[in-house]
Amino acid sequence: MIPWETLDTAAIPGGSETLRLKRRGTEFSIMLGTNELMNSRLSGSEEALARLTIERLNTPAPRVLIGGLGLGFTLRACLPLLPAQARVTVVELVPAVVAWAREERSVCGDEMLLDPAPFGSRAEWCHRRCQDAEARLTALGQDVPKIIVNHYPLRRDLVDIPRVPRFSPWCGTVLTEDWHTRFNARVAVSGHLHVRRTDWRDGTRFEEVSLGYPRQWDKQRGILPYIREILPGPPTMA
Repeated sequence: MIPWETLDTAAIPGGSETLRLKRRGTEFSIMLGTNELMNSRLSGSEEALARLTIERLNTPAPRVLIGGLGLGFTLRACLPLLPAQARVTVVELVPAVVAWAREERSVCGDEMLLDPAPFGSRAEWCHRRCQDAEARLTALGQDVPKIIVNHYPLRRDLVDIPRVPRFSPWCGTVLTEDWHTRFNARVAVSGHLHVRRTDWRDGTRFEEVSLGYPRQWDKQRGILPYIREILPGPPTMA
């Protein structure tokens, strides 16, 4: 079992108790003493609070006050349900909680705005997409070398941004972690991070190929530094 690690602590203003931010793999928890206040795997009550409240609003330009940011579940649930004229204010007592949820103002818009319709949730949509892709890869046969192309990296450990170490703009799934070996991939290509790089896992080459946004380009360098070679590529791990 993966052990819990404490990432940070924060004093509660006007009190003697301390909040702790903890992580176990991809799971995050905010603890107060021995009590778990929030967990990144459990968001039903926070989402229900947002939905049930907004259902009772009867105004074209509502003003919504959210008491406490936490892990951002209530805020995330509110935004797609509100009209464009709405105004949302979040009040958080502990400044460090804001930093934990928004490391240096970095936020995953995918986690907030991705519409899962016609599925009931993003998790449901994710499982269905993985099932469809697994069926196609399996049909090709294990003996056939493959190139797997996906927007997000297949593995979370390929997301490494030293400037914001606690923020992981992955938005992927652990269901694909072993696909490079399970489906005999020679190369796994992704384009989410805007950080072009080559990584190796279990003899498979992982290429991050995103060009990024125009503001991230240096036109004086020309196009060649931005192109990643997929095949034939280097024959062995560097």
